[in-house]
Amino acid sequence: MQAVSNVMYMFLAIEILAFPILFIVWIIRKVQKKPKMKWIKWFWISFGVFLLVAVLTNPSTWCKHEYELTESKAASCTESGYETYHCDLCGGDKKETLKKLGHSMEDIRRVEPTDDKDGEYVQRCTRCGYEKIETLPMLKKTDEHKAESSARKETAPTTEPVDTSVTYYDIYNAYKENELLANDTYRYNRYRVTAAIDGMSTGGLLNLTGGATLTMETRIGNTLVYFYAEFEKDQEEALKTVKAGDTITFEGKCIGRGGFTDCELK
Repeated sequence: MQAVSNVMYMFLAIEILAFPILFIVWIIRKVQKKPKMKWIKWFWISFGVFLLVAVLTNPSTWCKHEYELTESKAASCTESGYETYHCDLCGGDKKETLKKLGHSMEDIRRVEPTDDKDGEYVQRCTRCGYEKIETLPMLKKTDEHKAESSARKETAPTTEPVDTSVTYYDIYNAYKENELLANDTYRYNRYRVTAAIDGMSTGGLLNLTGGATLTMETRIGNTLVYFYAEFEKDQEEALKTVKAGDTITFEGKCIGRGGFTDCELK
């Protein structure tokens, strides 16, 4: 049956290829007002017969397919996949396209920007490992902060109260939701923070009066968050007792979600 259907489709293909030539001949004869060609009628009759027989003898017309998977390619984040099936009853095949999945991103690391350094926000796809890195622009240093930093040498040790009820988790999430509102709530207030030391630096704009700046690391949910803690010169001896990897507790004045200044090791 399949062979008969294939032969009929072959005849149909021949007639389709011949049709433009026959149509041109018909136009020429019509312009010349010559008698109608009887074969035109038989051309269309044969075309209909070939098509009817091809459809009726094609197993896929009446087959209750029992498809089996013969080949497949899984879809990825950026490319479509496919599955090819074959029916042993009629020899028919079908192919299904699988839509590309798109990336499934999760937060990996967030380094908050400061007055002299850009921050960084890193996300990674859980399926293919693709990483998206977003640079967070450095903060504008306010005149108030500049004056405070330059005058800090001459000021006595702070006796400002420390709010121990607030954690860095609270500060981070507040700045993430609304930076302006968080500034009103937390900026220039002192808090107690516990986090791990990622690195220590004694240079840069954050160290205007000596001492050191510690890069701190903490995990919030699935995200590693980095921020800065600026220690004054009178804290140098205490800082010599800690190193990268240690978890410390300090008290400091919040200058935004990116860090703390005028810190004291506890």
